[in-house]
Amino acid sequence: MKIKRGFLLRWHWRIGLISAIFLLIIALTGLALNHARLLGLHHIYIDTDWVMALYNMELPPDMSPEMAEDYRGKGITLEKLILDIHSGVIIGLPGKILSDLAALAILFLSATGIYNLWKRKKS
Repeated sequence: MKIKRGFLLRWHWRIGLISAIFLLIIALTGLALNHARLLGLHHIYIDTDWVMALYNMELPPDMSPEMAEDYRGKGITLEKLILDIHSGVIIGLPGKILSDLAALAILFLSATGIYNLWKRKKS
């Protein structure tokens, strides 16, 4: 089966552009995680309502602020939040699937990049 080089190049470019978003997120969060202790990310707590909602830690509307701290503690550490963004867990199963698809896209890009380079040198 012969694959048209133009077809592969077009898809290589399209998938590469979309994958770049995921690569940037993974690279930035990975850098932050590698230096989390140095940056003190494990001491920074986030307790904003929208972040707590991601972790199913919403407060009942009639709860006092004192009870709220007992209910959900100081919040989520920035290190935990970054780790969950890095792994895709932050949005549950869809996040894991997106992470897997991004990994497959990187494999596709690697394979088609090598193929295109090989074809270019051959001709």
